[in-house]
Amino acid sequence: MKILFGMRDDGDMTEPMNIMLLSALAKAQGHDTDLWVIERDDLPDTVRRVKPDIVAFSCITGSHRYYIDAAQRIKNLRPEVQTVFGGPHFTFFPGEILINPQIDFVCVGEGDDAWPELLQALEKNSGKNEIPNIITKENAETVLEPPDEKTLEKLGLSSQSIPHDRFSLSGKHMRPRRQNLDNLPFMDRGLIYNNTEFLNRYKRTLMASRGCPFRCTYCFEHQWYDLYRRVGGYAREWYSVDRFLDELEYIKKNWDTRFFKFYDDVMLPFPHKGEIAWHQEFCSKYPKRIGLPFHLLTRCDLVVALKERMN
Repeated sequence: MKILFGMRDDGDMTEPMNIMLLSALAKAQGHDTDLWVIERDDLPDTVRRVKPDIVAFSCITGSHRYYIDAAQRIKNLRPEVQTVFGGPHFTFFPGEILINPQIDFVCVGEGDDAWPELLQALEKNSGKNEIPNIITKENAETVLEPPDEKTLEKLGLSSQSIPHDRFSLSGKHMRPRRQNLDNLPFMDRGLIYNNTEFLNRYKRTLMASRGCPFRCTYCFEHQWYDLYRRVGGYAREWYSVDRFLDELEYIKKNWDTRFFKFYDDVMLPFPHKGEIAWHQEFCSKYPKRIGLPFHLLTRCDLVVALKERMN
C-alpha cells in the first residue's frame, strides 16, 4: 500500500520522530511511504503523484484542526483514501471520530504495534475493528466510554447529551505499553531529511527512553499514566545502551551530524539503581562510539541529587 504522512513543520522545530518511526514500521511490512508538508506542497499535485491508499496524521491539540481540514481536502480529491489520526490530541479526545466523517481511524496511545496491525488488516480487508488501541467508524459506539455518573454530575452534564470530547477509550480495548524498545526498527530519517529543511539542521534528535517519573501539573504525563494504569501500569522504558548507540552511529554515518538532542522527558537518571547503571554504561561508551556534543533535558533537583550521590 502507499502511505502519505502529512506534517506542517518544514525544519523549524524538532524532527517528527512519530512519523519517522511509523514510516519505518510500515516499510518493514513492504509498504511505500511519502511525505506531504501541508504549507509547502501543492495538495492536488501530491495526491496525483503519490496516489495514496492511506493518509496519516499525528496531532497535538490546536494543530488537529488543520489536519482534520486537510483530511477533508484529501477526501474531496481521492474519496477512497483511508485516513488515520493519532498523537496526543486523539489519545485524550478520541471522540473526535464521532463528529468528523473524514476521520476513518483513530489510534489511542502508543501505535508501535497497533499501526502495523491496522496496515495488515487494511491490506487483508478484515479484522480492523478488533485491533486494540484502534477506533473505527464501526466499533466507536462499543469501545468509547462516557464519563461515569459522578463525573457527569460534577461537570453538570446529562447522560443523554455528552459532548464528544468527554469520551475515552475503554480499557478493554487498550493494550499494555510496549516493554521492549530494542526490537523497534531504526527511525526512517530519510523520509524527513530527504524531503525537508531538517537535512541542513545538523542537530539530530532521538529519545533513549519513554515515560517520566514525575507528574508535573503543567504536563500531560499524569493523564498518560492514568490511561495505562488500567492495563497493567506504566513504567519508564529504556533502549539498551548498545541499541541506542547503534542508532546514533547509523545517523552519524548517513547524515551530516554536529550534535545530538536527547529529547527524553528527563535524561539524567532518576535515583534508582537501574537508571544509574544505564547512565554509567552510556557515559563510558558514548565518547568512544559517538563522541559528539549533545543536549538533554533534565531537572535541577536531579542534578543536585546526582552530584550529592557522586560526592
